[in-house]
Amino acid sequence: MTNIKQDALFSIHLKQICLDWPIGVYAQEYGRMQPILLDIELDLSLPAETYLADDYTQTLCYDTLTREIESMAKQGHVKLLETLANKIADHCLTKKLVKNVRILINKPEAFKGRFQNDDYHLKGAMVGVSLTKAAS
Repeated sequence: MTNIKQDALFSIHLKQICLDWPIGVYAQEYGRMQPILLDIELDLSLPAETYLADDYTQTLCYDTLTREIESMAKQGHVKLLETLANKIADHCLTKKLVKNVRILINKPEAFKGRFQNDDYHLKGAMVGVSLTKAAS
């Protein structure tokens, strides 16, 4: 069997990455970290030589990308999930092989402590945003 040497578009999926982030608009959300659940889908254009040679050094390292995004939490408080999604998408698009990025961020504690009755029907509910951006 011969390999067809053709460039290809791959999608890398990073799912349910749990990170602590300083985020929120309410006074009680400042000065503390909150968990976010992050899904990232990246479309990469890879030359045939890269994937046929099984050459790790010529593709995107998702471990490195995840660590870079995690370190972004140290840059300070963000009010909106939309702002955070945009910052993460822009960072992903700085990677030379990335053609498109889709971000989904969920904030599991968005409703925590917001209601007097702890058994309120929104307990455990999440708020989330998604964003799709293309490289320019």
